[in-house]
Amino acid sequence: MTKVRRAHLFISATHLFRLALLGLGAASGCAFGARHVDLTYPASLAGPGGVATSGARVAVAKLGDARDPQQGSGRLLGKVRNGYGIPTASVLASQDPVLWVSDGLVRGLKLSGFEVERVESPADAGDLPTVTGTVMRASGGMYMSMDANVAADLVVERRGERLLSAQCDGRASKVAWTASASEYRQVFQDAMGSFLQDCMPKLSPALSAETLR
Repeated sequence: MTKVRRAHLFISATHLFRLALLGLGAASGCAFGARHVDLTYPASLAGPGGVATSGARVAVAKLGDARDPQQGSGRLLGKVRNGYGIPTASVLASQDPVLWVSDGLVRGLKLSGFEVERVESPADAGDLPTVTGTVMRASGGMYMSMDANVAADLVVERRGERLLSAQCDGRASKVAWTASASEYRQVFQDAMGSFLQDCMPKLSPALSAETLR
């Protein structure tokens, strides 16, 4: 091996070592301290998911909470983990994640052409077809990358009759550059967009059919 080749390899190895040190420093610097995340919505949530009659009235009941405590409960969305996979910080929502999902459904249905009434339970909806159900997941975290997951088991019912059952799921992930609260806000926002893109085509046809009866 020539002297020039050895020198080049030495410089390359030194450069990589310095980059690794910088990466470890960045990771350790961002690993600690709770992230307080504002749960928001994409600017254009989801496209129309069915054939809603303009102004057709439906109801959305307050969703139940069936989240796995090991993934997240209350306002806990997940954990930040260091390079060894050890939890070092909590990711906390500034709002109730279950209400965030409920409000997301309302926004998605309005975008699909429905006029939406919020109710506490299907019994309060009168004759309106009603979306109800439970939130199964609203969580995420950071290890090698950041991720967010939104899932719900939903039902469309009317006067106590079940018309449709649907599982809706949304996911998003991105490279964890800083694992900051603003980065978490974006990845959860993207997961909500994915959730509604999955959900609206499942709910809208059944709701539209009922409002036309």
